[in-house]
Amino acid sequence: MGSDAAEAEDILSVPSSYKVHRAMCTELMRLVNRAMSLLPEIEAARPRCSSGMQALCSFNQAIEKARQVLQHCSEASKLYLVYTADAILSRCERSRKLFEQSLLQIQNNVPVLLAIKISQFIDDIRSATFTLDLAEEEAVKVIHQLVHHGAPESGSVEDLELINTFQSVVSRLHITSPKAILIERRSIRKLLSKVGDDNTKKKKILTYFAYLFKKYGNQIVTEQAETIKVESDKLFLNDDTKCDPEPRRSARVENQTSPGDVLSDPVILEEFKCPLSSRLMYDPVVIASGQTFERVWIQKWFDEGNNTCPKTKVQLNNLSVTPNGTMKDMISKWCAKHGVSMHDPSVELKIEATPSLDHSFMSIASIGDSVNDLHIHMDLSNVSFGSLDTSFNSDSSLPKITRTNENSKKKSLDSIWRLSELPWLSQCELVEDFRRRVEHNGQALYTTSPENFLSPISKFVGEAIHHRDIKAQRNAAQLLLAYMKKSRYGAKDLTEESYSVVVSLYSSEEVKEEALAIIETLSSQPHCRPKIAASGALALILDALCSRSRGLQGSALRILHNLSSDSDLRPLILSLDHIIPKLVPFLKDTKVSRHALFILQHLCDIEAARISITETRDCIASMAELLDTGNSEEQEIALSIFLMLCSQRLEYCQLVLDEGFAVIPALVSISINGSEKSKVSAMELLRLLKDVNVVEDQQDYSSGTDPDQARPRDHGDHHKENKRSSSSRSSGLFSIFSRPKR
Repeated sequence: MGSDAAEAEDILSVPSSYKVHRAMCTELMRLVNRAMSLLPEIEAARPRCSSGMQALCSFNQAIEKARQVLQHCSEASKLYLVYTADAILSRCERSRKLFEQSLLQIQNNVPVLLAIKISQFIDDIRSATFTLDLAEEEAVKVIHQLVHHGAPESGSVEDLELINTFQSVVSRLHITSPKAILIERRSIRKLLSKVGDDNTKKKKILTYFAYLFKKYGNQIVTEQAETIKVESDKLFLNDDTKCDPEPRRSARVENQTSPGDVLSDPVILEEFKCPLSSRLMYDPVVIASGQTFERVWIQKWFDEGNNTCPKTKVQLNNLSVTPNGTMKDMISKWCAKHGVSMHDPSVELKIEATPSLDHSFMSIASIGDSVNDLHIHMDLSNVSFGSLDTSFNSDSSLPKITRTNENSKKKSLDSIWRLSELPWLSQCELVEDFRRRVEHNGQALYTTSPENFLSPISKFVGEAIHHRDIKAQRNAAQLLLAYMKKSRYGAKDLTEESYSVVVSLYSSEEVKEEALAIIETLSSQPHCRPKIAASGALALILDALCSRSRGLQGSALRILHNLSSDSDLRPLILSLDHIIPKLVPFLKDTKVSRHALFILQHLCDIEAARISITETRDCIASMAELLDTGNSEEQEIALSIFLMLCSQRLEYCQLVLDEGFAVIPALVSISINGSEKSKVSAMELLRLLKDVNVVEDQQDYSSGTDPDQARPRDHGDHHKENKRSSSSRSSGLFSIFSRPKR
C-alpha cells in the first residue's frame, strides 16, 4: 500500500500524467506541493485553540480535495473530463478558496516567522488562476455537439455528421491508436462501475461514449487522412507550450504602467523591504536597534516574547516602535511612479475567521446545470447529473466559520497596549469586550507578551480603583487571572507596581475573591513568592483567613501553603498575629486540613513555631486525631510534624505522650496498615516515645520516687486531671513492644 501511494504521488507530480486540463492541474499541483512543504511546520507549531485546530483540519482537507481533483484528471476518461470541464474548473477554484480561508485562520495562531511564510503563500494562492484556454473551450463545444446529436440511424446524414464530429474530437484528444482507444474504453468502464443507480444522467452519458467507441472505433484507427495530422498540430492537450502555465507576475507587485511592460516587474529596493517578511513595507516603523520593519510583523515578533532585533540579533533596551514617516513617503512615491499597489498585511492578521462556505463549495452536483440547457436526445433533462467524486459532496465535516464585524476587529488584542490613550468609558468597554473573547477562546492570550499586556492592564486597574468602578475592577481582575493561567509567559515579567495593584484590588469587597485568585496563581510560581511577600499581601491573606467566607479562607490557606514552601518566607509567615492558633480550626475541616498541615510542617523548621504548636490548645490533639481519621497523605504529614517535635526536645515527646490514648493506638495501626513511608515514620515515632518513657521511669526509680508523682501535673492548661491516667495508659501500651530480658 505504501509503495503504491508513493508511486501515485510521483505520477501526479508529472504534468504529462494529466490526461486533459494540464495547465489547470499543473497550477493546482504547484499549490499542493507548496502546502505539503508548509504542513510539517504548521503541525509542529500546532495551534492550541479550537479555532486553530479547526483551521488546520480544513487545511488538510483542502490538500486532500485538491489531490482528488488531480487524481481524477489522471485516471478518468478524456471525453468525460472535457465534457465536464466547467466542473473541473469549479473544483480547482474551490480548492484554491479553501486553501486561502484555512491559511488565513492558521496565520493568526503560529509564530511570526511561519506566519510570514503563510502570508507569502496566501499571495501565491491569490495570484493563481484556473481558466480554459481557447483550444479547450473549442473542444468542450465539440463534445457538447457530439452529445447533442444523440444516436442517429446508421447511414443517415446525421450519422455521417456524427462520425465526422467524433473523429474531430478523438483526434484532438490523441485517441487515434488502438492502445489509446483501449485505454479510453477502460477508463469509461471504470467510471461506469463507480456510478450509482440514482445517478442516471451520468450513467447514460458514459454509456453513450462507450457506444461511440464500440461503433466507430475501428473507423478511427483506419482513418489516415492528412487532416488528422493537421488537427494534431493544434492539440491543446499534448502541446508542450500548453503544459506550463504562463509565467505570472507576483501579486505583491503589480506593474500597471502599460500593457507592453507586463513581463517586466519593477525591482523593489532592499531598503523598502521588511527584513522579516522580505516584502514591500506598508507601515514602516523603527525599533530601538535603529532597524525599520513592517509594524504588524515586528509587533507579532515582540508579542511572542522576543526582545532582540530580528536583523542584528542585538538585545533591545525597550520594545517601543516609532513610525518611520520618511520611509513611508519614499515608498509611497516609488509605488506611484511604478504603478505598484501597496497591501496592508494587518488586514490578513486581523481576520479571525473567514466566511462560511456554501454547500456548493465542496460539491460539484451543480455540474449538470449547464448540461440541462442542452437539448440532448437522451431524455436526461429530469435526471440529476450528480458528482464526479462523492467525497466532494458535502462540507459537513468543515467547521462553520463566521466573519467578525469591523467593531470586533478594532477591539482586538492589538489595541490593549494603547489602552491608556482612550477615554475611560472606551477603556472599560474594550477591556470587557476582550474579557468575553478570552472566555470563548482561552488561547487568545497564549503568545501575548507581558510588555504589551500587563503594563496597560495594571494601569487600568489603578484607574478603576481610583474611579471606584467595581465592574471595571472585576473585568480587569478576571483578565489578569486569565493571563496568569493561559499565557506561556505567565507572570515572569510582572513588575513590583503590578503586584501592588493586585494587592490594592483586595480593598474592594466585591473583588476580594478575584484578587486572592490572582495571588494564589502567582504563589504557585516560586519566583513570584518573594514579590508577593514584599507587596504587603501577607496582611490581607491573614484577613481572608479570619473572614467568614469559606472561599476566601480556602484561597488564603492555599496561598500560605505555597508561600511556606519558601524557607526564606517562613519567619515572615510565623510573625503574622497568632497564625498557628488560627490554623488549628482548619485541621478539623476535611476539605482544607491538608493545607493547614502542610503549613505547620513547613513552619516546624523554626523553634518558635514548634513552641507555639505545643502551647496552642487542641493543636496536638487535632493532629493526633488525623492519625486515626485522616487519609494517607494527612497521616504522613502529621507523622512528619510529630517526628520533628519529638526529635528536638524531651518535653515535646512528653506532650505527645499526654495524648497517648489517641496517638499510640493510631501509630500501632499505621505501622501495620499504613503506606511504606508512614510505616517507617510510625515505627520511628513509637521508638522515640518508648525510649523517653523508659528513660523517665529509670530516672524516677533511681531517685526512689513514685514515677507518677515524679511527673509534673501542671505542664499545660489542657493537661491537668488526666495526666496520671494517660501516662499509665501509655506505659501499658508500650509494654506490648517490650520483652523481658533473659
